[in-house]
Amino acid sequence: LKSFVVEADKATNTITIPAGGFGGGPGQLAHCATSYAAILALSIVAGATAVVPVSDCTTTTTDAKTNNAALQYLQEIRTPLYAWYLSLQQHDGGFRMHHDGEVDVRAT
Repeated sequence: LKSFVVEADKATNTITIPAGGFGGGPGQLAHCATSYAAILALSIVAGATAVVPVSDCTTTTTDAKTNNAALQYLQEIRTPLYAWYLSLQQHDGGFRMHHDGEVDVRAT
């Protein structure tokens, strides 16, 4: 899964944004809605079955390898994603959906 995400990122340059967040398509900004959906999808994959150390995986535990890859990817993007979300917070405590975008309760 991680290699798929990395390859997809190379192909479109929009799936993950270097500053954090996930874009919705080619040339689109990172957006709270697409980031939320991407994180939930990765979390579902990561938690689909019990996580097994990759070193313990065999050819019969392909799902565990995929789950571990999703979990590892989530761990790698945690800090930049958190920083990105905080960069969207306004002085009044609200959040924008994307940089220079609307302030919306969905972003909270």
